[in-house]
Amino acid sequence: MIRDCTADGQRAVLEVAIELIRLNKRLTDIAEAVPMPPDVDDMHENITPNTVAVNLHGIVRCVQSDLLLDAISTLIGAANKTDADLRTEHLTRERRRR
Repeated sequence: MIRDCTADGQRAVLEVAIELIRLNKRLTDIAEAVPMPPDVDDMHENITPNTVAVNLHGIVRCVQSDLLLDAISTLIGAANKTDADLRTEHLTRERRRR
């Protein structure tokens, strides 16, 4: 029973990871569709103030790289872990502590 619930939970987590992958693609499409002004390099160098477009593009890219990609990777990893994997990881940590 517990194993079935765990497998269901892993499947649900994998589904969430897939949804996040889709959202990541949407964010990429949004960022790529926003036209960058010709002086974007000056904005990146803080010579001129950012425009809404540059700000939006930067925020989307930061969310992707700082949060979303790590979340996707972590969730996929959790969805694929087995008891054997966790035992091996535990033994490896125990050996390192000695």
